[in-house]
Amino acid sequence: MDKIKENESENITVKSIVISVNYMVGFSSVEMPKEVYEELKRMLQNKETLPEPEELAFENENSRKITSRWLSEHIHEGGAFQREYEVEYIMNNI
Repeated sequence: MDKIKENESENITVKSIVISVNYMVGFSSVEMPKEVYEELKRMLQNKETLPEPEELAFENENSRKITSRWLSEHIHEGGAFQREYEVEYIMNNI
């Protein structure tokens, strides 16, 4: 993949931008707590998503908190594949 040569092209200052990034990660032969496994199965069956651990701070369902924490500790963007970027919002400096 070609590196972006930012200093060789004309740049523009953007006042604000929001990008949504979606990607996949894969595991094989991974050990996890049974509670995490059960929550992941439940999420798959119900087609649910899970927010970051910080967003679940006041949630009563402990298995969701544990699962979110486990995922955040084991999933890193560096090991991701099939990245997709979507521009949600952009505001020029003008």
